[in-house]
Amino acid sequence: MTITFSLKSYIDRLNIRSERFRKSEGNIIPINLSRPPYEATLEISGLSYHLLFGRHINGWFICIPNWKIGAELAHPSDFFWNRESILRTGSRKDDALYIAAALSELSNYIT
Repeated sequence: MTITFSLKSYIDRLNIRSERFRKSEGNIIPINLSRPPYEATLEISGLSYHLLFGRHINGWFICIPNWKIGAELAHPSDFFWNRESILRTGSRKDDALYIAAALSELSNYIT
């Protein structure tokens, strides 16, 4: 199963006017969504992110080993907070946008 999503609704929430983002679609290939830690691959704009995320004693986390990114999260559905948290790791704005949008999409498939 592949989950395809559009960035348009996320871009609209951020009031970004870039047509490049509006036309972007991402593909999420689930690896494990049945129990934490959850695992999936995000492919968007020619890039690939291996997402590992789940809960720990103080909340949620994400690790993206192929990009050397690790961050605290709110619930995966919280696009704005998660985007800001990922940005604080030094990630590019594009990367934070893609990853936070994918997490929000994945929140519909996890328990």
